[in-house]
Amino acid sequence: MNTVLKSFYATFSRPLFALVLVHVVGTIGYRYIGGPKYSILDSFYMTFITVATIGYGEVIDLSHSPAGRVFTVFIAATGMGIVYYMMAKMTTSLVAGELNLIFKETKDAQAYVRAETPLHCVWNRPGG
Repeated sequence: MNTVLKSFYATFSRPLFALVLVHVVGTIGYRYIGGPKYSILDSFYMTFITVATIGYGEVIDLSHSPAGRVFTVFIAATGMGIVYYMMAKMTTSLVAGELNLIFKETKDAQAYVRAETPLHCVWNRPGG
């Protein structure tokens, strides 16, 4: 496997699994809270718009369910935390990659200067 893919897998496999788990738990929870009149799709959609902070409104009516509101806060905080963690990891990976390129270019430039320095010194000796 490519080292880039290995690095991606090592960095994002657990957060992606956690995000999928939040959606599964959210879907099951909203299905339980909403009862049989709401479908699995409605429950998943409610979970998705909660985690994504889209805010279209409640698909499943939680106005008479304090436990449902607490559940929503839990799902939103957990899901958003995972998403923000993944975004921070992506940013770190991008910045580290950019810095590695800069350092590589700097090392290449320094190697070039070191390679050219003896010749430069020979031609520019004092009195020569």
